[in-house]
Amino acid sequence: MVVFFRSETCKNPWVLTEFLCFPTWLLHLFRYAHHDTTPGRTDVRFLENASLAKEDHIYRLNHVLNSLFRFQLHALDHRRMSQTMDLANYLFDTAGLYPMALPKPRLNDPAQPPIYTSLILLLQAPRPSKQKTMCHNCHAKPSSRRQLCVACYRYQLKHHEPRPLRLIVASRPGPRASPVLSSSAMMLKSTATTPRSPSSPAVASSDAKKLHKQCDNCGVTETHQWYRNLCGQGHWCETCKSYYLRHGKMRPPELFVKAAKRKVDVRA
Repeated sequence: MVVFFRSETCKNPWVLTEFLCFPTWLLHLFRYAHHDTTPGRTDVRFLENASLAKEDHIYRLNHVLNSLFRFQLHALDHRRMSQTMDLANYLFDTAGLYPMALPKPRLNDPAQPPIYTSLILLLQAPRPSKQKTMCHNCHAKPSSRRQLCVACYRYQLKHHEPRPLRLIVASRPGPRASPVLSSSAMMLKSTATTPRSPSSPAVASSDAKKLHKQCDNCGVTETHQWYRNLCGQGHWCETCKSYYLRHGKMRPPELFVKAAKRKVDVRA
């Protein structure tokens, strides 16, 4: 079997000059989930970079193939290809295709190919710790698929374009400053947090500020859901936020009167 890799992640007729060349029956060496008489199965997914594999058996398959059976088309090493063919024939005729029953490498054994020891070391080597790269679009979250995070991948899949900067900035949490307070400030803070009666003017003003919000764009005070202003400080009503996400601009004033005539049913 000869496997070529595409030059890019997208559909492109061009392929790389490096390729994999190995006998098809060699895939039986990477069976897993076998028990007693159950032969097990082999998942075949060829990756140019074995570290991108999610499952361990897919990583082991690509790690062995890319290390021993990968060749350059324009600089073909005939001696190395002959060694890999001798290794494949030795596994098929003598050693077998069961990873747990392979014989141990022996020094100065003419029956074993020279690279048989490398195969055993690759099969028994533990997988290195997975290190996910950051998203190539927002550079804020680890990549999940096609070097993009979940949000950027879903947006690319739906709209066929990269996730815009305005949505990336809107999804980032704001700065959380934690200044060091002095002793006098700590005393003022402790006195400010003492319980007060509900009838005090300070508590009444703070409660009124929390209950009565106003949209910074259209000025309404009642809406189904309040949202954070994506372009500055304050809040937006549900209508202004939906208009901005759909059209990419602020809701114009000529639409305020039409929306004000409708009765707003505030949810509990």
